[in-house]
Amino acid sequence: MSMCTEDIAPAVAVSNTRTVIKNGAGPNAAVAVNSQSENIEKAVELIELLNTDDELYMLITQGEEGVDYVYDEDGNYSLVDGKYNFNYNEWQIGQSYSPDFTRALYAQNESGENQKKAQSMVFEADKTADVSPLTGFVFDSSAVKTQIANCSSVITEMVPALSNGDLDPEKAVPQFLERLETAGVNDIIAEKQAQLDAWLAAK
Repeated sequence: MSMCTEDIAPAVAVSNTRTVIKNGAGPNAAVAVNSQSENIEKAVELIELLNTDDELYMLITQGEEGVDYVYDEDGNYSLVDGKYNFNYNEWQIGQSYSPDFTRALYAQNESGENQKKAQSMVFEADKTADVSPLTGFVFDSSAVKTQIANCSSVITEMVPALSNGDLDPEKAVPQFLERLETAGVNDIIAEKQAQLDAWLAAK
């Protein structure tokens, strides 16, 4: 039996927990100046410009419109082959969000407007999110690096199939947990808990 496309319901993701800024969020987006730099003040000035000057930021992260990227008749943009192509995610060198959407490339059509709406929702959620009480804690994994590698292998193998529904969760979840224990997940938990307790005691 065939199914008409109008009978297919769209799949959506819905959060059922509060919004939390995780412990590792800050370091992921931090921009720092090496203490050995010969031009610390100038480096800080450049960082400030990247966060405040939209034109400079866009030039460095996206290149020049009409030269490095172009818009087609439908309002979609594309990079020009052989021209400038920034090799990192633009947010890694400065603030990529702005309320008037002047610090990133967006399609000039309905798709682009939907992307702006989605980013606005994320930005508003970030402003009211809870900050993890573990912010500042850094786990030293050297004592359990073998266990972490073993657990990562199990996760890489089983989580995609579990997430997609390819495995029967009644059977696969207990098997997954058992394999994690064999791989050393309890050692990782114990080591992280010990370091966390020491960190909290020293605060």
